[in-house]
Amino acid sequence: MSATRTVLPPLRQTVQSRADGTFSIAGLAAGTYTLCVQSAGDGYLDGCVWTPPGPSVTVTAGQKQSGISLKMQPGSILRIHIDDAGGLLNQKTSAGYAPHLVMGVRTPQATLHPAHLAAKTATGADYQVTVPRDKALVFSIQSFSLQLADANEAPLANSTAQQGFQHATGDANPPGFTYKVTGWRP
Repeated sequence: MSATRTVLPPLRQTVQSRADGTFSIAGLAAGTYTLCVQSAGDGYLDGCVWTPPGPSVTVTAGQKQSGISLKMQPGSILRIHIDDAGGLLNQKTSAGYAPHLVMGVRTPQATLHPAHLAAKTATGADYQVTVPRDKALVFSIQSFSLQLADANEAPLANSTAQQGFQHATGDANPPGFTYKVTGWRP
């Protein structure tokens, strides 16, 4: 659960709700805040990213508010598989860093909502991100250190790709994406 004040200076405070769903945010400076709710797991939309702004609450110093209700909306899980037969995702670059690999879905605010690692094997990795249903979206992937190819092994120019997609309500198995690591970038 987050409370965000957008006037200057901006302020955002995030708290975890209790098991019964109630929450308390202490120490907010006086002002008007927009509230949103996020889930720790997959399957529900991040209300701070995908849904219209939540309710606004104006607080004064020392004031307590109650009876505010926020609702989580279910989403669809976009799955991304990275084939990595050479195990490069598990190695360091020549400079000693973990390989750079960024992927996610563009939000209505034009930011990248990142996919997170769901599972890793010796020959690849699975990532996922929860997205809204019935909305045209764009998935982006990029690596500065790995050479990437699509599922048909066609190299991605500059190891970068953007693909449009949409998960329709009722899709039993929403489409996902597969990419391959084919080597290190020069």
